[in-house]
Amino acid sequence: MAAIRDLRRSISQIEPKLDAVTVEVNLLQTDFGKILEKVKVTETHIEGLLSVTKRLEEHVRSLMKQTLEGDIVRLEAVAENLVQKYALATQHRLYDFGEKASRLLAWLQRVDRECSWVRGITSREGVLQTSSAGIANTFVTYYEDLYAFETRMTWEDCTDFLKDVPLQQLSGEETEVLEVELTEEELVAALRGL
Repeated sequence: MAAIRDLRRSISQIEPKLDAVTVEVNLLQTDFGKILEKVKVTETHIEGLLSVTKRLEEHVRSLMKQTLEGDIVRLEAVAENLVQKYALATQHRLYDFGEKASRLLAWLQRVDRECSWVRGITSREGVLQTSSAGIANTFVTYYEDLYAFETRMTWEDCTDFLKDVPLQQLSGEETEVLEVELTEEELVAALRGL
């Protein structure tokens, strides 16, 4: 019985401590709930700040783009003015000395002539050609490739295409007139008509 009494005494001593712990746990749960609410509010604020930041970034980018476009336009205008000024100065010098035999006019003509030369060209293989033969060969291969006629169409493709095109049929007389050989008089008349 003494053991039961000791046990009851221990329980009665533990119960106030257990009540105090329960109160502390309830307070902690309340505080934790408040903290969660504050975290949610903070997350909402952060999302709002992120959207504002994105809008600000877009606005800054558009402003920078407008500024750069304006700068480019202004630089192009300045460059155009400089080119016009140089062209006018060159024209002025040519008109001033155009009637006279002068070194300046000869020098300007020589400079213009030199600028029209092709001093080098890169071949298809990526090699810089500076000799006149190399430059000429590079141009020849370029234009040969440019004007090479390669077709992948077959005769059947052509006839299939022409079947859908409404063409006027020639009569027998018109066909005979076209098949007759040209005379010398007809050729001379056609050439004089040009």
